[in-house]
Amino acid sequence: MAAAKKTAKVPAPRPNPRARVARTAAEVRFSVLFGRNLRSARRAAGLTQQQLADRVREAGIRLNYTIVVRMEKTLPVYSDGGLLSVSLDTAAAICEVLGVSLTDMIANPDKKQD
Repeated sequence: MAAAKKTAKVPAPRPNPRARVARTAAEVRFSVLFGRNLRSARRAAGLTQQQLADRVREAGIRLNYTIVVRMEKTLPVYSDGGLLSVSLDTAAAICEVLGVSLTDMIANPDKKQD
């Protein structure tokens, strides 16, 4: 009689307890608008994602380039579909590095200004 082959269970990845997930509609809207405008502002400043992350870290905010990628693409962080919530401190540091205002970074590019 052949022994049944046991398969090891692979534990599900645990979420980073320090990562904030946007839960309210306002947090989701802020994160999506900020992410949409981040790529164009970063490129206009002539920075790569890594360079932006490095400069923000120099300003004292913990930021990894993979988080910049996720912010730009507004990728879900968790399987429940929650978006990475961009903290105000992080957003302000990114804006300072890029030389743009926070107001410009959360402006809706699809909405025409009168």
